[in-house]
Amino acid sequence: MIQETGLYYIAFHGAVAPASGSDFPLALLFYLQVQGAEAPGAAARHTFHTTADVATVSFSTVIQVSTTPVTLEVMTSGGNFIYSDIGLTIFRIGPAQEDAQ
Repeated sequence: MIQETGLYYIAFHGAVAPASGSDFPLALLFYLQVQGAEAPGAAARHTFHTTADVATVSFSTVIQVSTTPVTLEVMTSGGNFIYSDIGLTIFRIGPAQEDAQ
């Protein structure tokens, strides 16, 4: 949750693999939601073809926060998977545009 207005750099990364019993091909989508809405350009896709596959997925974007609080969530769709080494980094990089004027 972001509590201060401004411009924010958001970066997500993680390692994922198909869960046991998955049907192939298994196409997964990871994306950022800001206040329940998908953030444009903040997504990563990967398609698995075997159970032995492991993939690194990542995306990054800049968002403007004009009102607070703002809730961020990384969402997924496409099937069952296992994950590890998940990280979400959030840096405030400046004031909101209306604050800078």
